[in-house]
Amino acid sequence: MWATWCCANSPRLQHSLRSRDFAARIGGDEFVVVFGGLNRPEAAVLGKRLVEHISSAPASDKGKLIPFSATLALAEISPPFIDLEQILLQTHSLLSRGKNGGRNRVELAWSASGSADPAQAGAPEGGAYDLGEGTLVQHAREVRPLVPEGGLGSHLAFGLGSETWPMVAPAVSRARLANRLGEMTLQCLKRAQEWRQKMRPGGVLHVDIEADAIKPWVCTELNHIFRQESDRASCVLLLHSDFPTQPGTASLSDMRLLRQAGFQIGVRNVGDGSTILEHLQLLAPAWIRFDPALTVNVGRYAKKSEALAQIIEILRPLEARFIAEETEAEEDLKVLRELGFHAYYAEAPLGPSA
Repeated sequence: MWATWCCANSPRLQHSLRSRDFAARIGGDEFVVVFGGLNRPEAAVLGKRLVEHISSAPASDKGKLIPFSATLALAEISPPFIDLEQILLQTHSLLSRGKNGGRNRVELAWSASGSADPAQAGAPEGGAYDLGEGTLVQHAREVRPLVPEGGLGSHLAFGLGSETWPMVAPAVSRARLANRLGEMTLQCLKRAQEWRQKMRPGGVLHVDIEADAIKPWVCTELNHIFRQESDRASCVLLLHSDFPTQPGTASLSDMRLLRQAGFQIGVRNVGDGSTILEHLQLLAPAWIRFDPALTVNVGRYAKKSEALAQIIEILRPLEARFIAEETEAEEDLKVLRELGFHAYYAEAPLGPSA
């Protein structure tokens, strides 16, 4: 747990802390405090108690009473998702808001509203969501190798009702999902991890996600779903190819957090648009999944295979692994192997679909 302080007297601050806590001045009247061994509700309660203690009694200077005020901004450090620069920027912004809002406040960086109410600490818990559109289902396919070192894995996508869409987003309007997409993504990823542990323990997992859902608090919560480093290392999170140009999508710093935690980042639905290379250079994905229009019947038509070969040459410097889908014809697979494709998604469903 990380906190930055605005306080007028460092000894009083130190005396208010537990013996295992650490405090240091970072400039002017601002301090950094590191709390260890606290969950979110405990940290919120402790923060409120510290602010009350520090501001409860004024200091005396030659008989003149000088009142104290304290503002505390709390943010969670949850390895392996650690970006100290972003944490400092975030808490500093909250400190300014707290001081402008009347001082003697506790601001919570992990709350969507930044509320000072300790009861509101923490990201929303996962669970069942009634969107009035149908039941959340999952669709599983086998990832089959096209090269000897390809390895086997599973691809999961989630949808509502009978239709399967990447992480549900296209099935419901963006406006309705604005405050739920992160929670729904966590719910889907939790189900994906549970499915892997039951059906394919230790296997590679490919999951379609929406970049809109990747926020710092979502990254933190992923640590509770993929607890083992090996689970994160064998999980490929596939974003849509329009990232990061669409407004409201995740920032590259959020992608960096996922990479630091050990996840593999991939891009799906890559076509032949002129801005493809620019997008992919920014993201530097480990996997690239192509639009089926580029790979279906690629072994039947020479012009189609030549066009795909040109795109591959443009993307090859990225050193990403290439995936195809919706093709199992042997003439297509032969051409894909020659072009250096790593794997393809089998059309037949794999395991239970719900």
